[in-house]
Amino acid sequence: TEAYTPVKQLETIETELFVRDMEVVENRLVRLEEAKKKRKLSSEEERETELLHIIEKGFEDNSFASQLELSEEDKKLLGSLSLFTAKPIIVAINIDEEQLSSGNYPEREALVQRIEQKGFAHIELSGKIEAELVELSEEDRELFMEELGISESGIERLSGVVYQHMGLISFFTVGEDEVRAWTIKKNTPAKEAAGKIHTDLERSFIRAEVIPYEEFTTIGSMQEAKAKGLVKVVGKEEIVKDDDIFHVRANA
Repeated sequence: TEAYTPVKQLETIETELFVRDMEVVENRLVRLEEAKKKRKLSSEEERETELLHIIEKGFEDNSFASQLELSEEDKKLLGSLSLFTAKPIIVAINIDEEQLSSGNYPEREALVQRIEQKGFAHIELSGKIEAELVELSEEDRELFMEELGISESGIERLSGVVYQHMGLISFFTVGEDEVRAWTIKKNTPAKEAAGKIHTDLERSFIRAEVIPYEEFTTIGSMQEAKAKGLVKVVGKEEIVKDDDIFHVRANA
């Protein structure tokens, strides 16, 4: 019997996702075809039918729906189907301590190549090490990680991979007694980012005051940062950057 290798495991998962989504696509096409017999399809339904046939053909070629270059409108049309193969996928590769330290394990090259061909992201971590880290105090955790030669836990690294793969960034708001992080999509303009804090701020947005987080931490307060001319005043179209400190000015 052929060994159940990491590549085989990934192929099995891919097949399960294909089978589920093929059923969803076929059922939707049947419903659209039945509707077409009774009435004229709307332009959205016509486009959806076209897209579903493209996805169906992709499945035959072993391609995920996420590998298609679709417009935002097309993605919205297909959104209600919740296709697994259209979603961002991150492969977590569970390896042992020795493999984590060496950065090598059986079939690594072939596995990573397949992951990248599909447009997936991946992370290598040890479930055993992660379970041990959770049980330790902060001080012991730091010592253990130092012994292993790692600066971040797998969970911390996973958070970064998720953000990167899904095109997300964080910005911060700073109050007198709290700093809060907000998650937005990359390339979000300032006015839209303000709406993440509160819808009223987006509606009545005038401008935003911005300073990179690293600069802010060396200064300590927004007031001092302003005095040193480090705070940038931006308009509604300014793109918010990762780790910006963001203060909104709005109409009362």
